[in-house]
Amino acid sequence: MSCLSSKNKITLSLCIGKLEGRARETSNKKVEFISFTKIPYGIPPLGDRRFLRPERFGSWEGTRDASSPCPKPVQFIPNYGGISSVIGEEDCLYLNVYTPDLPVTENQKKFPVIVWIYGGNYLWGDASERFYFPKYLIESGSVVIVTLNYRLGPLGFLTLGNETVPGNMGLWDQRLAMEWIRTHIGNFGGDADEITLMGHDAGSVCITNHMVSKSSAGLFHKAICMSGTFVSEKFSFDVSDPASLNSIKEEFAKECGINNQSDLSDEDLLVKLQSVSLSQLIEASNKVRQKLSSSSFLINPWAPVMDSKFTDKSFFSESQLETIKTGEFNKMPILMGTSRHSGIALISEAIGSEDNKDRLRRDWTKFYFDQEEFTEDGGFDQLINAVGDAVFLGANDYFIKAVHGGSAQPIYLYNFDHMYSNISGGDVFSLSTIQLILKLFLSKIGIKMFNDKRPGISHWDELFCIFSGNDSFLFKHSISNQVDQKVANIFTSFIINFASSGNPTSSSGINEILGDLEWEFTKKENDKKFLSVSSSPEMQEFDSEQINFLKDAFKKRYS
Repeated sequence: MSCLSSKNKITLSLCIGKLEGRARETSNKKVEFISFTKIPYGIPPLGDRRFLRPERFGSWEGTRDASSPCPKPVQFIPNYGGISSVIGEEDCLYLNVYTPDLPVTENQKKFPVIVWIYGGNYLWGDASERFYFPKYLIESGSVVIVTLNYRLGPLGFLTLGNETVPGNMGLWDQRLAMEWIRTHIGNFGGDADEITLMGHDAGSVCITNHMVSKSSAGLFHKAICMSGTFVSEKFSFDVSDPASLNSIKEEFAKECGINNQSDLSDEDLLVKLQSVSLSQLIEASNKVRQKLSSSSFLINPWAPVMDSKFTDKSFFSESQLETIKTGEFNKMPILMGTSRHSGIALISEAIGSEDNKDRLRRDWTKFYFDQEEFTEDGGFDQLINAVGDAVFLGANDYFIKAVHGGSAQPIYLYNFDHMYSNISGGDVFSLSTIQLILKLFLSKIGIKMFNDKRPGISHWDELFCIFSGNDSFLFKHSISNQVDQKVANIFTSFIINFASSGNPTSSSGINEILGDLEWEFTKKENDKKFLSVSSSPEMQEFDSEQINFLKDAFKKRYS
């Protein structure tokens, strides 16, 4: 590495100021890289900036330390083991940059850029290395990686249904970070004309929202969408019904201790909400979400909204599907998919209320369970498939159909089909904390335990091929043998190739692992080929009967 110093400190000059990062190396393969962490891209959204669109940070004097951890956005941690807590900081608009080498010479070829947007249902997550240290991407190829924070919960997605607080602050946070990246990434060796957004869960949904937003045009060039599109009901809150919006606004204000919100002007209500303590605000948001979730399937009130109903300076100009269908969206190559049993993560919510059970009985029972009545103790595997298809596979299919109706861009589909030998996302949803710790400890001495309770290849599982969290035992210990490592090499190579060329099997490097495998992209709406990602990846096709059922179900929902 041409710029290592004796103290492993690296100084980089930007037009807005100097940064001091660190020269580092990965733990296993000892691949060298340079990191710059906790770089501010937005003015801290505190005080009278709470609930408003972010503002650009600007410049600074002297050299800014870029080696400390990125703070967590404010979030509510649910009751696990009898303890609930509010963690994080409102001052959270920061990003991290990981680059293979510095300094950048005048004629040096720039590296493609991958920008990570975390998921967590707009309620949880952060860009810290605790979960999202991009170890396997760093080790797999020459690419610049950016991870960014955005506001969560009501701080990022409250709408008052008016010009004062139209909503979507979290999306505007992301857009501001994307603008910062486009402007400055060249200084880190990144190619500003080869930027790929990559996200999972709500982060993936955000990417599809940026695809339909005119404000995000030109800020990115490819999309990797893992387990989520704006079609997924789980992530969208319909504000077309003013009564529902007003009910949530009133309930939230009341839980925040504001009982006369209907008598207040929009501006006065905002001022009062800006003065509410952080802990009370987040606890109030959780109570409102719980009340809403008890009566509606997987709905979260703190999510993107159609803000064009409230303001001329909106993130969306019309409904996302209409934008796609008319072809007026940001067209680019797309790589998208989900894990084989992604519904595992949503089972408890899916059957958590009588309304949700009624929906399963009404819409899904006959096809998935081959019976007239849904019962909780009958057909757990079928329940996983039904829930996963409803939220992910069916939504992906409907999204693809809309995209192909408005353009001819390539879409590469995958299903993640690798079961880790040690520990995986499915264990989180099927084992207690004590069982998880015991399973991990015993696996270190060759004893396999609780494997009979593993429900399948879960939501999150593909992320363990990309990230190795420094403090998370789940991210840290999933890759535990040569087969796991091979799958990680394969999946990250797909990502690197796609970010470089728009084709996940384009380079000679990937063919050293896969031979002559060619990942066929979807060319028309009825072409449902996908790549099964495993230690022996291969092209497969979705079951036509299953896809036709999902098409009909989503057609009814959006007709």
